[in-house]
Amino acid sequence: MKSKIFISLIALASLFAFSACGTDEPVPDSSKLLQESIYNVYNLKSFKYKADFKAEVTDPETKNKVNLDMILNGAVSGQDASKTGTEFTVVAKVDDNSENYRFDFSAKFFTEDIYLKLLALPEVPNFPIDGLKGLVGKWWKISAADLGEVGAVQKMEGIGVPYDKLDERGKKERDLILSSKFFDDIEYKSAENLEGLNVYKYTFVVDGNGVYKYVYELAKLDGQEKDAGLKEVKAMLTDAVVNGTIFVDVNSKTMVKMDLVLDAKKSKASQFNSMNLSVSLTDLNKPFNVETPTDFEVFDLGKFLGSFLGSGMTSDVSV
Repeated sequence: MKSKIFISLIALASLFAFSACGTDEPVPDSSKLLQESIYNVYNLKSFKYKADFKAEVTDPETKNKVNLDMILNGAVSGQDASKTGTEFTVVAKVDDNSENYRFDFSAKFFTEDIYLKLLALPEVPNFPIDGLKGLVGKWWKISAADLGEVGAVQKMEGIGVPYDKLDERGKKERDLILSSKFFDDIEYKSAENLEGLNVYKYTFVVDGNGVYKYVYELAKLDGQEKDAGLKEVKAMLTDAVVNGTIFVDVNSKTMVKMDLVLDAKKSKASQFNSMNLSVSLTDLNKPFNVETPTDFEVFDLGKFLGSFLGSGMTSDVSV
């Protein structure tokens, strides 16, 4: 009798163990869920983010191998409509085995103004950096209007803007995410806890053709569907096989982390030898603001360019 009870307990324990490790699909359409998880990022009012990108690329002309390494930390705030803003810090390094390049800077974007800070002098071989010495370590205020389309970056392509507040073009861009297909070979792995959030974990393969169709349709909205650069984009997206892992917040159905890794063995004529990208979002819709620098100087872009270029791009500049 004791042996039967013992066997029964073992069987029951095994049943619970297998149930706890089960990978039953939590939703009937995982592809739809993952597309919605990207779409829902645009509905966030505020969040902080980090992106870590590493790659080795073969230069198609020189055949030299180039290593790229970039870390991006930033935040988007829009809970208070009167204080919307974005900020990020970039640490970027490039090594082509003969020369090293480095560029570190911070930026803050608001509706009317942009603030930039060089964290250190750029390390760019054969580039006259003397004219930049006076810019390092200070916040510089630039009018977004002075930068034209570049200044529009602070809008983060509509992130945090309610759908009904978008113009017709913005609505088409937002709708395009749901009608596109970025993911293939999707496999549900588990439900986990990530940074205090309950998340679904999936693995997938990037659908290169689907991503290209999305990029092409975006170009069409701007009347640039015949742009010559689209051919290169298509080759890059469709020749490379990229595996990924994505974590989706159970409650908001929002992507909170994504890891991408190039499968070099399966990729075709891609110039990437290796590639790793990790993006994570935290503090979703938490009440914080991107703060305007209190200690800054106004940057006169025209005066700077005149001094920088007129001096042969070698002298110090005072703005």
